[in-house]
Amino acid sequence: MSRWMHRPSPAMIVACLALLVALTGTSVAAVTQLVPRNSVGPAQIRSNAVTRPKIRNNAVNSAKVANRSLLAVDFRAGQLPAGPAGPAGPAGPAGTGATLAFGSATGVGATTTSSTTFTDLPGASTTVTVPAGATATLFVSFSAESACSGAAGYCTARVVVDGNEAAPVVGNDFAFDSTDGATEGTSSWESHAMERVVTGLAAGAHTVTVQYAVTNAAATLRLDDWGLTAVAMRQS
Repeated sequence: MSRWMHRPSPAMIVACLALLVALTGTSVAAVTQLVPRNSVGPAQIRSNAVTRPKIRNNAVNSAKVANRSLLAVDFRAGQLPAGPAGPAGPAGPAGTGATLAFGSATGVGATTTSSTTFTDLPGASTTVTVPAGATATLFVSFSAESACSGAAGYCTARVVVDGNEAAPVVGNDFAFDSTDGATEGTSSWESHAMERVVTGLAAGAHTVTVQYAVTNAAATLRLDDWGLTAVAMRQS
């Protein structure tokens, strides 16, 4: 029995086109409903084969990111290289108590005196310079190996700054060492030290000097292995 092939009628063609359009619209709607605007986040990008189709690693690449759209906060700390260091800012003013100047001197040669008036200890001098616009408090330390011997009396020392005695201002009323009632000998070596202070020291260079003397011309003061330190600290 022969079969005849019939051409589809115009009505059949129109019906098929309508069905195709209807099916296409349903697919688009389904995709739109499954992936709405702004709905893709970390949970959707993360690969998870159980709850959703597995997304290929490294799927989000440079081609999918708008140029110059990412910010520094979008990157983990340490991922972006640091830029060159900027210029250092100006130093702020030193606060009260900051060290402004320092001076020191030492000596290892023994020297003696029997003078009842103060004379400079050879080499025991230093200079401190207070910066412009500052007022300082000066702290002076002096220590030495001492031997005070001879007639009854004592041996004294003082610190002068620019020729003026540092506090306490007591003249020769200070025993740096003593003959101990004329019982000490020339080999009665001992270690002695003193501290002196000057307040309200103005800006500029200042000379700090140690002087020594005895209260009895028959006594002798021997100083050796000494050290002098002067520190100026901001007062205002």
